[in-house]
Amino acid sequence: TYSLLGPVDTKSKYDLRIYDDTDWVIMPWYSELKKVFEQMFPNIQVKPIGVPCSEMERKLLTDVAAGNPPDLPRSMYRLGALAERGMFMDLTEVVKHWPRSLDFNPASLALGKHNGRQYGIPEGQFILQQVFYNKKHFKKAGLPFYEPSARVDWNEYMQILKKLKAAFAGEEGYYPTCIATTWDKNGFSYILYQNGGRWWSDDYETPMWTSPEAIEAFKWYVNIYRQGYSPRPNPGVSGFKQKERLFWQEKVSMIIEAMHEPRAFPANAPNLVGEDKWGTFTLVAPGKEPFEFSWDWTHVITKNAPHPAAAWAWIELCCTDWGAKKIMRDSKYFPTIRGLTEELLKEGIYSRQIAEWYRSVEPYVRMRDDTLINYKYPETEEIIQAMCEKMMYGIKDIETLAEEAKKEALELIRSKKG
Repeated sequence: TYSLLGPVDTKSKYDLRIYDDTDWVIMPWYSELKKVFEQMFPNIQVKPIGVPCSEMERKLLTDVAAGNPPDLPRSMYRLGALAERGMFMDLTEVVKHWPRSLDFNPASLALGKHNGRQYGIPEGQFILQQVFYNKKHFKKAGLPFYEPSARVDWNEYMQILKKLKAAFAGEEGYYPTCIATTWDKNGFSYILYQNGGRWWSDDYETPMWTSPEAIEAFKWYVNIYRQGYSPRPNPGVSGFKQKERLFWQEKVSMIIEAMHEPRAFPANAPNLVGEDKWGTFTLVAPGKEPFEFSWDWTHVITKNAPHPAAAWAWIELCCTDWGAKKIMRDSKYFPTIRGLTEELLKEGIYSRQIAEWYRSVEPYVRMRDDTLINYKYPETEEIIQAMCEKMMYGIKDIETLAEEAKKEALELIRSKKG
């Protein structure tokens, strides 16, 4: 496959520069893969450069403009928006002739596509909209235990909440649910997409958040919030200090939008997770299939990369079974290559219930980054965020707030267009 990008230069000495998240470049897998790659190509030195996620896009644009692009900028959330600006190499033909591509879950591989073209190779992902439930609390409320593959729609979820509230009425410090991103726009986004809605039209010129699907989703989400949510972040954020373990074990019945499921609920998490303590299921909009919203870690090659063939060789090494398992063991994310979940389950990286849940939603994994953020008019983000907060606080009815925000966004777009 190297020949599609030209032969790897194995004679002259040079650096393969990789921009990656600051927390990732210090992980053990990086040094292990680097060692093997440099044994394969003794003339090449792999240079991982740590860049905070929030600064990745700015640094990439700045360095490309200065004529100093990296070979591989990794962890690009706004892949499609940057691909349209000519930042990345189109890998469609390379992947078409790449035998390994057949081993990827098609839905996962599609996370690296934009407008039908393959720009990125996702190596791992974490998925949102899973719900964890406290079995002890469900038993007290007379609720059934759900299998990991179960689908629970919004209406059923609301009935579960009501039964839990009744069972724990008057208990101090009790919360029926935790919403990890309470009034953040992201919290609204997952529910919005579940219900078939979206933030923007395809041309990013028209707000779509006043549609019936959007309004229905917003109302349900706000209703969940008002039923009683935990003000503490989910375990994926707060970690596993003993005090936090006890809090989650005793005071919260359900955790929705747990953003780091494999890391938050590993097989060996003491005093919190075990097959006897917590179960899991998928939350869905009524009458609709699951919509699993995934953030992924993606390999891309810069359009004018100094060493594109060597960059592709690095991607191929990361995507071998050996390389991918090294990465997943350290990161605890879900693999994009089929079959590895089962192997990692046997190693104890994932609990049985998480592995079963992931297999059940794998075909539904999607990422809508380019409709999530209006990269043409990024100033509209503040308008949407303000709207979400006002909805949570109940300042006005949801329809009015949505219409006001739409009007404000259209006025901003008109002003930007001059």
